[in-house]
Amino acid sequence: MADGNFPDPKPVPLPEKAQRGVDQILGMVKTFIYVLAVGAGLFVFAGMIIGARGRSNFAKDAVSHFPWIFGGIIGVGCLTGLLDMFS
Repeated sequence: MADGNFPDPKPVPLPEKAQRGVDQILGMVKTFIYVLAVGAGLFVFAGMIIGARGRSNFAKDAVSHFPWIFGGIIGVGCLTGLLDMFS
């Protein structure tokens, strides 16, 4: 060990049943992220429509939060790319 010859075992694949469970959990997480992204977009657009019809500051507030919400959606979308690497 002192000369630098450390054991390096080869990686062992997961059993088939465990791998299916991991794939299912990753798939569920990705689906949940997509649902949240669509829901956030619908929420912002609904706020803009309601605010425009009511002629209040609600539409202006929705538009001012629009970049932050889409930035969050894009960030979460990037996470799905990372999840694709593992599934």
